[in-house]
Amino acid sequence: MSGAFDILLTLPPTGNKLWTPVRTRSGAAMVKRAASADWAAAAARDVARQAPVTIAGPFHAAIILPVTRADIDGRIKPLLDALQAGGAIANDRHCTRLLVELDASRQGTALIHLTPIPPQPHAPARTKGHARKEPTP
Repeated sequence: MSGAFDILLTLPPTGNKLWTPVRTRSGAAMVKRAASADWAAAAARDVARQAPVTIAGPFHAAIILPVTRADIDGRIKPLLDALQAGGAIANDRHCTRLLVELDASRQGTALIHLTPIPPQPHAPARTKGHARKEPTP
């Protein structure tokens, strides 16, 4: 499908390294760790440089990750957030299909293939009220 493009990003920190608990006057809160915030800012800049357009609506994403000891699900959300922050996609909620693969030949980077999905034609609206009669010949 036309309009598809690839984004190459360094791997985000693993899920358990994204946030840290801190004490507040009212109890506790979770704060993004500096390494995670730094990665997110750099990733958004990388996306902005690589994305030829912003996909405003539905899209499919295929993410190829290296084989690591980290769980793959902890890598997905930061990558999608970076795509949104960098302008490749308008909103990650528009992702209608997500494929994640592990590739032993990858080292330290995620390759993300984005494919915009064209709008589907809507069926004609049904009319309320009386059924129409077919004309008689």
